[in-house]
Amino acid sequence: MKKNNPLPAWDLSDLYKSIKDPQINKDLEAYKKNALSLQKKYKGKLEKLSAKEFLSALKLLEKNSVLGGKLGGFAYLNMSTQMKNPEAMIFYQNMSEKLTDYAKPTVFFSLELNKLPESKINEWFKNKEVAFYKPFIKRVRKYKKYELSEKEEELLLEKSVTSSEAWVRLYEETSSRLTYTVDGKKYNDAEISKLLLDKNADVRHKAGFEMNRIAKENAPLFTLIYNMVMKDKAIEDKKRGFKKPVSARNMAEDVKDEVVDTLSKTVKDNYKNIAHRFYKLKAKWLGLKKISYWDRNAPLPFLGRSCQNRFKRL
Repeated sequence: MKKNNPLPAWDLSDLYKSIKDPQINKDLEAYKKNALSLQKKYKGKLEKLSAKEFLSALKLLEKNSVLGGKLGGFAYLNMSTQMKNPEAMIFYQNMSEKLTDYAKPTVFFSLELNKLPESKINEWFKNKEVAFYKPFIKRVRKYKKYELSEKEEELLLEKSVTSSEAWVRLYEETSSRLTYTVDGKKYNDAEISKLLLDKNADVRHKAGFEMNRIAKENAPLFTLIYNMVMKDKAIEDKKRGFKKPVSARNMAEDVKDEVVDTLSKTVKDNYKNIAHRFYKLKAKWLGLKKISYWDRNAPLPFLGRSCQNRFKRL
């Protein structure tokens, strides 16, 4: 392998050439205009629309969703590998704020759709083209009893940029700046983790000790971030009426709380038979009395190189 090979990086050219690509502002303006057009044409009018007219509204909403995903996805992926680049971070922040602000006119759509009787929805479904969107419409309708007023939904949308999303971003930016030192060599957050896969137990031990040291140094900040994210979620869950912290996620994944609870209990009940047994065996294979956290991902001594590579990917 040649030295100084560049690390793998996102190729985002299928989206935009760079953050200075003039198409970005054109798409952003189109996103804004589409949202305003949707509001002007259809707000307060959904119940009176024919199937054909409702189809036009759906297609405009879909078009804008794709456009917003393209803009937001590009900004995030461009930022995620350049968290020490101020220009990339500023671009991501500006894009997040604008996309959030420009999306406000479309908040009415799901709220208004969920006020309609099932008979009206079924009438639209008789149109084959509208029926194509049935999964989307049924998904929106699931959230009917958890939605708030339009003003409250707009407020939550606006505050999303400065609430949990901001705390998560602070964590990611802080983590990307952390520096670890092992045997005089500097490592970043991603690089230090690779040392835990090293064959040499001493290297793994040093890497684990250093990761633990840095984690303790940053514990006050990371604890605050975690608590703020959890509290922000708890407040919104309570306002919306979700029974458990996991309920909103389960609904998004289209599974029932009871199913996840059963899965969780089954896994916990089998800790002893699976996880505990595995780590006891691994400690034996590594010649240890008890496995330490820095040895959890250590390659097994009796595996060949090809097997070790497969083991790392598991």
